[in-house]
Amino acid sequence: MKRIALLLILFIHSLFGFTQGTKAYIDSLINILPTIKSDSHKVEVLNSIAWDISYEDFQKGIDYSYKALILAKKINYEPQISRAYNCLGTIYADMGLHEDAIKFHLLALELNKKNNRPNGVASSYANISIVYANMENFEIA
Repeated sequence: MKRIALLLILFIHSLFGFTQGTKAYIDSLINILPTIKSDSHKVEVLNSIAWDISYEDFQKGIDYSYKALILAKKINYEPQISRAYNCLGTIYADMGLHEDAIKFHLLALELNKKNNRPNGVASSYANISIVYANMENFEIA
């Protein structure tokens, strides 16, 4: 019994430690943003923040995704445009906003096809299928 309690405590502690580590990581990315000179690097960091912060706060994830998307479009950084679309699609799916999720995943799919990125295409199809499955539209999924 003591062994099970100890394992449970260690498991809970590891989850708590992971959360603190993730928060510290996100905070460090946010803190370095103003110092980043390269727009392409800034977009990459914005997309990383968007993805990671969305687990705690959907709206902040959306906000950072749009910042990344705007900058990526400005500098025509298509892989990061696709990444921002994917992040937005995933956040909207997590929020249960399926139509918005599909819209952004389709935009990512289109861009991945255009740029001949097979891994991106596969990821987009998988994300679209997940959204349709969550909508219980199994024929399309």
